[in-house]
Amino acid sequence: MRDERLVEIGWEILNEMYKEAEPPLDFPKFRAKVEKSKKCPKDWQQKHYLPESRYDAIINEYTIKYKLSKNDLRRMVWMFLDYSPTTVASFVQSI
Repeated sequence: MRDERLVEIGWEILNEMYKEAEPPLDFPKFRAKVEKSKKCPKDWQQKHYLPESRYDAIINEYTIKYKLSKNDLRRMVWMFLDYSPTTVASFVQSI
């Protein structure tokens, strides 16, 4: 799959994750604000929790929906590591 398409799917996956995160985040709006200001709050994603089981399920749902290969997912992993909500509840509670 083309890199541009994988990035689009990655943003879609992250949108879904942040809708379900606690507290939720309007991720498209947040991205637009950051892109406009060129400033990003430090550790912002660590303030949003998504259970690991739900995190995995969302990725699995989109893998099936878009017929993503293991290679596609490997090429997308940077998005999930850099931008996804934390899956460690105790970390969010300590902030």
